[in-house]
Amino acid sequence: MRKVIVMASIAALVVVTSGCGGGKYDDAREVLDTQCEMMSDFAVGVENAKDSAEIVTVLEKFQKNAAGAKEQMMAIIEKYPEIKDETNPPEELKAQKKKMEEIGPKFMGAMMKIAKDYGSDPAVQEALQKMQKALQP
Repeated sequence: MRKVIVMASIAALVVVTSGCGGGKYDDAREVLDTQCEMMSDFAVGVENAKDSAEIVTVLEKFQKNAAGAKEQMMAIIEKYPEIKDETNPPEELKAQKKKMEEIGPKFMGAMMKIAKDYGSDPAVQEALQKMQKALQP
């Protein structure tokens, strides 16, 4: 479980460090907006889940979306290596970085809820492992 949380943190960090803006970074903004939405949907889905079956559904949806999002983000980072510097993102990317900083704790809170409330369920464990694989670089 700890490994999954670490991998989710890394994914969130990659997203946070790559914010977006306008002009030169329009494609990056689009990718970031998609990732923000994906992470927000995940947090809301976990919050609203009533049982482990619903948690598995949320995890599977996130895992499916994360695979494509990871590829897009890696391409954006390759295209714009300067966005790796989370302490000094390009001006055009600061709004997206702020949005990710707001969503990050909600995402991590959802991961903690899964670990605490559903972590012993075998189906949840399996879905978490699949999600972990999807997030690995």
